This record gives sequence, C-alpha cells and structure tokens, in this order.
Amino acid sequence: MRVFISADIEGCAWTTAWEETQKGQPEYPAAVKQMTAEVKAACEGAIAAGATEIVIKDAHGRGVNIDITRNTCNISKINYY
Repeated sequence: MRVFISADIEGCAWTTAWEETQKGQPEYPAAVKQMTAEVKAACEGAIAAGATEIVIKDAHGRGVNIDITRNTCNISKINYY
C-alpha cells in the first residue's frame, strides 16, 4: 500500500496563533517539533496498517519545516511547491 501525507504546520495540535507558524518567531521551533512528531506518528500508523511506501509533502511555506532526521520510517519527502 502506498501512502501520501500532506502536512501543514497550521493544522498541528499545538499551534493556536499565526505567529507560532512563522520562522524566526520564538514559538516556531516548538511548532516544528510538534509537526515532526505528528508526521512521524502518522508514518508509524501507516506502516502498522501495511504501508510499503510513504511520501510526505511538507505543505507549509517553502516546505522545509519537518525535521526529517527525527523520522525513523523509510519515507520519501517532497520539498517546495
């Protein structure tokens, strides 16, 4: 089974204000950490359900917000639009 995940930082559980999603703001690193954790959890769930290929689209800004080094799943990542 192939899985495509599109993640945007505004949709993460932690973010409550626009400023938290903007690079350079004090809250941004925590928002990135949360986004990364949520994508990792989605990947782990997909693998548990039988996924054989996972492609992740970072849909926030330039697409460089997910810390791919924290994801232990075998995935492909698409940056930029």
